[in-house]
Amino acid sequence: MRELDFTGLSGHAVLSTAVYPVALFLMLLPARPAFRLVGVVLGLAAGIAVGLSRVVLDAHSPSEAITGCIVGAVTALMFIRWSWDAEPGKLSAVPVAVSLMMLTVGLHGVHLPTQRWVTHIALKVSGHERPFIRARWKAGHYDTPSAAPLSQTQNTLAAPVRVDTDSV
Repeated sequence: MRELDFTGLSGHAVLSTAVYPVALFLMLLPARPAFRLVGVVLGLAAGIAVGLSRVVLDAHSPSEAITGCIVGAVTALMFIRWSWDAEPGKLSAVPVAVSLMMLTVGLHGVHLPTQRWVTHIALKVSGHERPFIRARWKAGHYDTPSAAPLSQTQNTLAAPVRVDTDSV
């Protein structure tokens, strides 16, 4: 959506607003509810800071970062609400923190196939041959679709509509 400078949500913002609040919540599970709540708020603030950094670095527009933060925060808050009364069990905060750190370091720079899937679907729906490059898009240098977008094509399951040109 050109008006909102929106080409897709920020994955960094989604991931950070989904993981940080949950990580702090799980580490503070044995603590009093007030401390858990503070941890969740601090986690959300850290995630929002990551979203803001994506805008400052011009990697995403504000609409993309905000959307990413909303998706991540809703996901985290749903998990936290569901788990609020969970028993701490025998899991201490150290293994949780170490596991999350290992995941963060181990997955840094790893491209998941979901990015390719989303790109493929977006190109099919839009009718474009390749994704937009933000700098070209902002400068107004973008290609027109080579084919009609999927959303504007005929339903291929329906019988073809014939137009009688003799009566026109």
